[in-house]
Amino acid sequence: MAYADPNLRGEGYVPLSRQIPVEFWAGFILLLSIYYRLSFFSDSPFPMNDGAVFLRFFEEIAANNYRLPECVMFNKECITFTYPPLSFYFAAFATEFGFTPLEVTKWYGNVVHTIYTIIAFFVIKR
Repeated sequence: MAYADPNLRGEGYVPLSRQIPVEFWAGFILLLSIYYRLSFFSDSPFPMNDGAVFLRFFEEIAANNYRLPECVMFNKECITFTYPPLSFYFAAFATEFGFTPLEVTKWYGNVVHTIYTIIAFFVIKR
């Protein structure tokens, strides 16, 4: 089996992937991910996906002075609180700064997603 001679491309050949800095690609992917996330709910006044149940979770946490409730009433059912609570504490704490619970529900996931994308870039870059 014959292999292609790497010298056929010339001495000064640099692949396109090496010509464009990795920071450009990171910025491009970050902007693309932000656009993708924002496009889902920009026209809707409601939270995305299961946002309504999460809204109830952090409202209950805030109403209980930041203690975890046994269960949360949603759709006439008592849903046992079995989720990891850290994000709900952050969301409940954000309402202390004047944000409405609906605003927090809509924006919190997008802000956290953007932060995770940036962190993932630096972890992968290493």
